[in-house]
Amino acid sequence: MANSNRASGRQGPAGVPGSGRQPASTSGRGQAGIPAGQAVPGNRTSGRAGAQIVPPAAPAPAAGTRSSRRVEAEGGRGGVGGIKKRRRGGPELVIAFGVIALLGVVALVLNVVRTKEQRQVAGEIEVRERTYRENLELGANMYVKAEAAGMLFVMGKEEKASDDKLFGPFRNEEKIYNVIYDRNYKDRGKQTKNEQRAMFPDRLRVEKMERGKEENSLRLNYAYADSKTVPLVIANKSIKAAEGDAANLGGSITVIVKAREDRYFEGGRKAKVPPPGSETPPK
Repeated sequence: MANSNRASGRQGPAGVPGSGRQPASTSGRGQAGIPAGQAVPGNRTSGRAGAQIVPPAAPAPAAGTRSSRRVEAEGGRGGVGGIKKRRRGGPELVIAFGVIALLGVVALVLNVVRTKEQRQVAGEIEVRERTYRENLELGANMYVKAEAAGMLFVMGKEEKASDDKLFGPFRNEEKIYNVIYDRNYKDRGKQTKNEQRAMFPDRLRVEKMERGKEENSLRLNYAYADSKTVPLVIANKSIKAAEGDAANLGGSITVIVKAREDRYFEGGRKAKVPPPGSETPPK
């Protein structure tokens, strides 16, 4: 048998000495990176036993194919080593936007409340100042009537003026608290005298406040009566003597009207109430 194989020059099966053929590869290629049919270094086709052929590596997908795009997409999603990258934003960004939106709403609400409070304060101040002006205007208007009725008496030109003449214009005025005329003169003995005529002699003492103003020598002041229970406005003006008249020295006209309550009166009541008898009569 051996002689017949030797004589024919053929080799036996793969792995059997004397066989001159190599096992055929199913893929038609040799090892990865070695062209098909080329012997692996160290494994020459010399008929040595134990020669092995390394199976070829799977070919890489061509660029642009469906499989290559899938690999690229998976690589982009998964990142290196198959670890998925965290998307930008996520829950933290949503929470941040929520906090910013909440702060914006809170700021808007606070601004609305502050604006409302400012308008309310401005409205209260406007009402208080309007009431204050109206109270002083009432006192000034009533003084004009008193001056028209009693100026001659104060100047000594109408010494015997009747009550109707002096107080008649105020009989039906509900706001009148009192009308007072003071006349200063010198008697025959050159002694200075004072004659006072009051519409209500029992309403002479009032408590004057600093709140007020002066216009054309007419002094207007807030005041109280009856232990600060009655808000008032006093309108008072000094009357000068006529030039060259040594007997009549002039005097004053005072009108006291009931005022409408406002915040100035409320604040004045918080001050210490003076003891009884300390109230001063208007001058």
